Amino acid sequence: MKATLFKIVFGTLLTAILLGCHGDSSTGVIVRGRVDDGTATSPLAGARCLYLNSSRRLLAQTTANPSGEFVIRVPPDVSGFVGCYPDQYPNLVLITYLGTMGAAEGETLPPEGLEEVSPRTTVVANIIAQTTPPDPQARKEELLAQLAAEEPDMTALAGAATELFNQMLDARRSRMKTSAISTARPWMTVLRMPRITVGLRAMPVTAACFHLWLMRLAPLTAVS
Repeated sequence: MKATLFKIVFGTLLTAILLGCHGDSSTGVIVRGRVDDGTATSPLAGARCLYLNSSRRLLAQTTANPSGEFVIRVPPDVSGFVGCYPDQYPNLVLITYLGTMGAAEGETLPPEGLEEVSPRTTVVANIIAQTTPPDPQARKEELLAQLAAEEPDMTALAGAATELFNQMLDARRSRMKTSAISTARPWMTVLRMPRITVGLRAMPVTAACFHLWLMRLAPLTAVS
């Protein structure tokens, strides 16, 4: 059940995208964030960002500006995930856990700075989705602290996630350029790439969905 939660959540997210489901809101908690590919100078300009609660309901959506920054309004007292993907590539979803428990209508989160959505936060969100901790926000902060402290397992996993995401994004962009007349859907294409090594474990990368591939690695660090 826990292992399939993330797949269910973002399977629903992808369906909502393709069916044109809308969840825009002009009220709620104001969440300011930035989506990037994990490298120093590469925001994902024009990324589509959505918010799903724990019941897999699409509550809000928006589009990032040229700097990768976005503002999305989320109802108070909900727990869920922000997912952002490069325009035209809805299977390359980057996510972060986001809860608005205790936040008031009109309040801005985070109080300072921007909520990060990147390959490394996708690693953290995968762990949260699979382990369903009693306090997801506390677990998120704990895992981000491990990354800040360069804890070996988390650092290796975040590095692999960043490498994989950029490989998959580059491959899809190249395919779009060279196959303009193709009728194949790019998000349904299975890519075969080199092995990624995390710690002592080498794994072949054969996946249509970036976030689903990460589910295979997250258990390596899904411990207290």
